Amino acid sequence: MGTYENERNILFIYELGHVDVCVRFLSEHPEVREEGYLLIAFGPEIEYALTKKGISFCSGREYCSLDTGRLQLVSKEWTEKFDGPERQWFQYRGVALSRLFFFTIRHYTAYLLFYATLLENLLIRHPAARRLVVFPSLQSPTISPRNAALVRRQPLLRHYLDAVVACARLIGAGRGVAVLVPQAPPRSKRRHLMRSLFVLERTLLELGIHLYNAGIALFRLRGTPRILASDYWRNIEPIMSQLPQGELMLFDRGEMLKAGLGNLWRSRIRLFNFSSFSIRDREKDRAEAQRLFEERWHSLLEDGLPEYSFDTFSIRPLIVEAFEELFTRVVPQTLRDIDGAYALYRVLTPEVVFLRASASLQTHFHILATVARACGIPSLELQHGLEYLGPDSYGTRHSAEYFAVYGQVVQDEFAALGLPRDKFPIIGSPRFDAYKKEVSVLHRTPHTGKSISVLCVGSVSTQNEYDLEDYYATIARALEKVPNSSVVIKLRPGPARESYYREMIETLFARVPHTIAQYEPLPELLASADVVVSYFSTFVLEALQFGKPTIVFSVESFEKEMNRFHFTRYVEEGLLLAFTQEELEKALRSLSSDSALRARVAERAERVLARLYSFDGRASERMIELIKRLAREQHETH
Repeated sequence: MGTYENERNILFIYELGHVDVCVRFLSEHPEVREEGYLLIAFGPEIEYALTKKGISFCSGREYCSLDTGRLQLVSKEWTEKFDGPERQWFQYRGVALSRLFFFTIRHYTAYLLFYATLLENLLIRHPAARRLVVFPSLQSPTISPRNAALVRRQPLLRHYLDAVVACARLIGAGRGVAVLVPQAPPRSKRRHLMRSLFVLERTLLELGIHLYNAGIALFRLRGTPRILASDYWRNIEPIMSQLPQGELMLFDRGEMLKAGLGNLWRSRIRLFNFSSFSIRDREKDRAEAQRLFEERWHSLLEDGLPEYSFDTFSIRPLIVEAFEELFTRVVPQTLRDIDGAYALYRVLTPEVVFLRASASLQTHFHILATVARACGIPSLELQHGLEYLGPDSYGTRHSAEYFAVYGQVVQDEFAALGLPRDKFPIIGSPRFDAYKKEVSVLHRTPHTGKSISVLCVGSVSTQNEYDLEDYYATIARALEKVPNSSVVIKLRPGPARESYYREMIETLFARVPHTIAQYEPLPELLASADVVVSYFSTFVLEALQFGKPTIVFSVESFEKEMNRFHFTRYVEEGLLLAFTQEELEKALRSLSSDSALRARVAERAERVLARLYSFDGRASERMIELIKRLAREQHETH
């Protein structure tokens, strides 16, 4: 991976599509080639593509901040100031918009800090640079600010896509380096045609849904409990299958196709969203609220907005642009959504609101939960993943009134934050119920030989995708030193970036016997493994249910702290924690050479699960009883 000695021109690419764009740019600008340039690629996927093409580059990992935890803490502190008591004016019909947009603002400021720090480090390392070439995101032309669904999923999506260019201009200006942003390729006629077809399809879909809802209302009597849900069908189905008299109002229309005709009829499923009912009578109120918000925003801008300084630079200009987007483009849509939620509940009168997540970048979850509370309707979120509730967590920001948790240990952690236990009923996991049967059916006699089969999973939860590469690389290097070891690497199902992940794994595990599993059933993979290696994930709990010796490992600094906080109590029961390659290698060696140790650890797994969690195969029953109780209480009070 060579570099050029002349670094007057630095080309920075951060999307896979930039590889071809960069090649084309260099062919069209011979003066850049003549002056000399340094190509910097950010992301292992891009680096693999460049290596295949034989293009020299410098890895962007050299410029990443080593203290990503600090970036997260700073962004959290800044956002909490915006969500402080002095922002009481920023609310509408009982919905605090400063709280609604908390995750949006925090995540976006962390994103800006990450790239601004990276580009600052880059220009410090290359003081001879006179020009920084940064290519615009190739996704930008497809984004329409008028798309309400996109605004709800990611309010600052356009700014996210422009963030790298914005950071480059900011840092370049501060360093006296000219920043060149080549023009993005023109939007093709085909893309215009596809957008027109999308609008037509959307219109026909709305008409079809209206007729379908009318048909269900005409031919099916109303059921009880009446549940309005925004969740995946795979999470809803186990519940509705045990509520034959229940009625489901589905907010996520795409899940309709997964339900099937039989379920649509049996559960009286109808489809609604914030636009389903008229809110014209609230136009004047929304206009007045919008006027007040813009007035307060301009006052805040003149006197009261922090400098947002970090080390040698300030991202205040970029934060101002983001807030301008929120107040002028996003807030009007949000006010319509809030009015739409009130209209939704007034017409449909659900007895329970069931949510996939209530601490999320997606604004509709918070709106549904908060308006439900104002209307006296209980909202319920079911725990779907491990909750980190240690320092700098967001455990107090779940907006659902009730959060059904995996077990006693999770309820205790919420209680330690000062939250009432009765709002965190212990349910277990309906998804895990099937494991009770599968564990006995797929039980395998423990392996007593000297070889060891390891099953591992990996993911990445930060902007820095090098963390995933480092995670796999560290596991591979550790296994290279464990005699007679082999590994199965479990990928998420689906074609997204599949070829890249497979290429990365084949490269990193070249000296370790390995298999890549993607679509194979997880219970079968767990049953055949001797040891499991996992990051901070429910995969740890799944492995323990199958009685597998499990090592929790991470390379990312903040995730290491999450592991320390949550999993230290498991160590007494045999779970192994590793924070370095040496510790991982030591744990693998001990498990590999001692089958009796593996057996003891496996026996302890059942004890720790029984003590901390309610994974007894009856979670669905408890969930049904909870929903019925909440619906009954709601009916009695109204």
